[in-house]
Amino acid sequence: MVSLDEAVLARWEYGGKRYEILCDPELVDQFKADPSSVNIDDFLATDEVWHDARGGDRPTGEIIEKTFETQDITQITIKILEKGNIQLTTNQRKGLVEEKRQQIIHEIHSTAIDPKAKTPHPRTRIELALDESRFSVDPFKRVDVQV
Repeated sequence: MVSLDEAVLARWEYGGKRYEILCDPELVDQFKADPSSVNIDDFLATDEVWHDARGGDRPTGEIIEKTFETQDITQITIKILEKGNIQLTTNQRKGLVEEKRQQIIHEIHSTAIDPKAKTPHPRTRIELALDESRFSVDPFKRVDVQV
């Protein structure tokens, strides 16, 4: 089990209620790709579904059954991860931003031509231009939209 200090919240709002689970940030992508490849005990910090994990507010079994149509924590986890959102750690977010930034630079480098030299703009020039213009990369928007 992941420790509570290292766990991140996966949250889904449905019917005016919030449902949260505490999960391992390292295993989220692997779990989304193939839930059977991850041991649920290693993935979750607690075997509970919460209305408010920080406040310790839990829904009743009836509400869980009505909302998720099951009491199985694996099925509930799959549904929350599919339909909800996950709070990323700072390191994960920085990694996503840097990866998306490199994709944007590559896209500009491969499509834009310097009209004077008739060659592609150098990567360093593109990086400096992005820094100088204080371009903010959104890790969740598509590359072609941001270019």
